[in-house]
Amino acid sequence: MLAPLWVLGVAVVFGVVLLVTRWMGGASSAGALTLLGVSLVVPPAPGSDAGLWSRLFGIALVLVVLGRHRSNLVLRWMARRARAS
Repeated sequence: MLAPLWVLGVAVVFGVVLLVTRWMGGASSAGALTLLGVSLVVPPAPGSDAGLWSRLFGIALVLVVLGRHRSNLVLRWMARRARAS
């Protein structure tokens, strides 16, 4: 089970990025990267002994989300580079 603090952090970042950019792929990627950071820094739950498994699950979830949005992220990055040139 993901810790409530992890979910809160991810939800806030996801919501802010979605409101600012109106881009679902970017918002879910930002949320995934937030989950990576939060899962490595914040313990999953006070008094829980499932810290390692929760962190591994969080990392696996990040890899799945970034893998699913990889083509969209690359295309967006290439379009921004082309506009900047």
